Amino acid sequence: MPTPIKSITLCIYFYFLSTSLFAQEIGIVKFGAELGLTASRFDWANVSKEDQIAANYPKRAFRAGYHLGIRARMSLSEHFYIPVYATFQQNRLAVKSNGPVLLIINNQATLVKVDYLDYRYRQVLMNPGVGYQLNSWISLEAGLYLGYAFKSMQFSLKDVVNWQKSKDFQMGWDAGITGGLVLHRGPFYLRSAATQGIKAHTEYGIFDENGQALGKLDVRYLTLSCTLGWMF
Repeated sequence: MPTPIKSITLCIYFYFLSTSLFAQEIGIVKFGAELGLTASRFDWANVSKEDQIAANYPKRAFRAGYHLGIRARMSLSEHFYIPVYATFQQNRLAVKSNGPVLLIINNQATLVKVDYLDYRYRQVLMNPGVGYQLNSWISLEAGLYLGYAFKSMQFSLKDVVNWQKSKDFQMGWDAGITGGLVLHRGPFYLRSAATQGIKAHTEYGIFDENGQALGKLDVRYLTLSCTLGWMF
């Protein structure tokens, strides 16, 4: 049975061993690859929840997508490091229909009843940040992101319309903040993160019951992700 002195000695030994390993990596840049799942939606910007309820704004819902990318990491000290991510995402989201949707089918205006309008879009993101390694297992990260969606927004109505390009709802450049938790195990890592857009997009087109445009509403995007990665 180890004595208290032996236990303390072992703790000190492993502490200095870990710090010496960290010190050997300071200034070194490592690279990795990752893939994972996303869940996205948008929020109404510049509108209070009370006003959303009073004006009967459509509800939004998360939908699952995917992403893949590369990661670079440079150690600054024993605990601090700089992570940079470059990712491609196929994000999806949904908007609840408050009534029949007016569609042009065979050159005729047709009202179709659906619960949700599903949307998807492709996006590339660059995400530099700052990380803090709590121990050899856990790290916290925060940073900024800049993204571009190629005007790729498509919509789908279940059992009625397959994916088609949206004319009244698109996104180009986007920017925001991000934060995440990273779990390490050898060369592998598991990262859960959230990206919140701070740029308001005047994009979501609204129409009356006759299909006449009433203008566009401001939205901001939120994406949650869970990622499995491998450092080379």
